[in-house]
Amino acid sequence: MSKAAVEAHGLRKAFGEVQALDGLSLAVTAGSVLGLLGPNGSGKTTTVSILATSLRELNHTIVLAHDPQASAKFLADILGLPVDPPVAHFTPVTLANGVSLDFDHYDHVDEHHYAFQLNDEEFEAAFGQIRDGGITYYADPACRQPGQVYASKNGRRGTYFRDPNGHLMEILTPISGEPA
Repeated sequence: MSKAAVEAHGLRKAFGEVQALDGLSLAVTAGSVLGLLGPNGSGKTTTVSILATSLRELNHTIVLAHDPQASAKFLADILGLPVDPPVAHFTPVTLANGVSLDFDHYDHVDEHHYAFQLNDEEFEAAFGQIRDGGITYYADPACRQPGQVYASKNGRRGTYFRDPNGHLMEILTPISGEPA
């Protein structure tokens, strides 16, 4: 028996609540050809991505804040998400893709940019929170076009706003025809 050139056991991958792969195992013998057949959404591209790139996922990032609880609540309220229970000294907010923003106290906060891709319905809800909350929003990252939402030729819409620490937050929709 020939040695496997590619071998994987128990591949799992979820996109939000959608389980793209659930325990896929395969072995491809050296010199053979493997074809992946299946309907749209069955995990073919996800399988190839994992096998070709050993896909690594971002798990969390630390967001420095003067008041972690207030900053986490600010963002969670805009995005319609809960603030998670504390983990050690972090105040986490978990996004739909499973990545958490772990807010941590720090006296000196350098400004960073965080962008959140939302579907149209989520965008409208988040933008409503921004507008109704009296938060100044901009059509550009330099914050020179207040009170505007940008719209690109490819169908993407978005806006920028500052959080209580001065971080530049952005909400945007996907390019037309791409999933959120």
